[in-house]
Amino acid sequence: MLKNMKIGTKLAAGFAAVLVIFSAAGWFAWRNMNNVISEVGTLGQRYVPGIELSDEIENMAQNLMLHVSTYVLADSYQDLQAALADFEAIDGVLKKAGEHAAAHPGLERLAEGVKKSEEQVAEYRRLLEESQKLIAGMAGQRRKAAEAGESMRKIAYDLLFDEKDALEKDLEDPSSMGSVPTRLENIALLDGLVESVHRTEYVTLTAIANKKTDMIGQAKKELENVRDVLAEVRAAAFDQKLIQTLEKAGKDVDQYVLALDDFLKTWTDLESLGKERTSAGEAVLSAAGDVMKFSVGRTVEISDVVTDQARSVSNMLLLSVFAAVVVGMAVAVVITRMITRPLGRAVNLAGRAGNGDLTVSREDFRYDSADEIGALADALARMAANQAEAVREIVAAAEEVARGAETLAALSQETNASVE
Repeated sequence: MLKNMKIGTKLAAGFAAVLVIFSAAGWFAWRNMNNVISEVGTLGQRYVPGIELSDEIENMAQNLMLHVSTYVLADSYQDLQAALADFEAIDGVLKKAGEHAAAHPGLERLAEGVKKSEEQVAEYRRLLEESQKLIAGMAGQRRKAAEAGESMRKIAYDLLFDEKDALEKDLEDPSSMGSVPTRLENIALLDGLVESVHRTEYVTLTAIANKKTDMIGQAKKELENVRDVLAEVRAAAFDQKLIQTLEKAGKDVDQYVLALDDFLKTWTDLESLGKERTSAGEAVLSAAGDVMKFSVGRTVEISDVVTDQARSVSNMLLLSVFAAVVVGMAVAVVITRMITRPLGRAVNLAGRAGNGDLTVSREDFRYDSADEIGALADALARMAANQAEAVREIVAAAEEVARGAETLAALSQETNASVE
């Protein structure tokens, strides 16, 4: 088939083979690059925003937990307002994440994480509201304890000062000197009462300030001392007004104990709610972390795919360039040999013909193809054959001329002879 093709056709076929190789490589590279662009677009449109939104939710949830913890521990109104602002911010981010998950297929994990986070954020909000109620109740209980303590302290001081005034009067009245020892004992008891009241208030304030619930029991023990002192004073009292005052002090002690018990129970409930809040907050963080892990995992997978495809494109381009170079060199060598060798023989045979060797034939070219060089060989062979034929005709004509000349010479001799 190649023997009968023109040289231009052979050249075109060789370069067409090179172009086919480059075209195939280009098509493969184009297809893979489209896949790479598609994967990168998927990465940028789906999973990277998921990572950003998950990270934003996680950071906001941590800020929310910090502000709520500070509010609960310090009863800080500023931190409460910051926590409420965090709730609004988280709701906005969760809404944005939900819209993103709904807009892009394949983000079911993000949608699940958003739903779980919304549920836990709602639960966290409910627990904060319960905590607010408990904190408000604790404030009321502290106020009741403070009022009862203030009342006890006032009564203790009034009783102490009244007893001191009575002692001074007894000392001035010789007839009352017998009651002085009793007055002194009462003053000592009342002085201990004042001291017990002060210790009770101090321990209570310390327990509340440092959030040490075990000190509440110590405060209640001090109140038992106060109760014992009141009972001892009550046993020696005979004045109705004093008795009423001591009864009022006893009620204050009861109110104080009740306030401490309620405070302790409320604080226990608040700590229990704190554990639930922590669990809900950790659930939000866990949901955001799961979404982030999923998004990061998909990002890594797509990055690996993109890297593999880019590597395939690079290898294919290198292979195609190498194949094109090899094919191009092979085509160049083959076509060069197909042209130069027959042309060299044609030049040699043409030189022989030019030197007078007109025996050159078509077989001497040893070239069977029907391309341009074959046509040249045919033309040279015909030219040599035509020249040989022309020479033969010239020789034949010369021989005839010679024979005619001999005849003319004989006739001339005969004519000369006749003339003579």
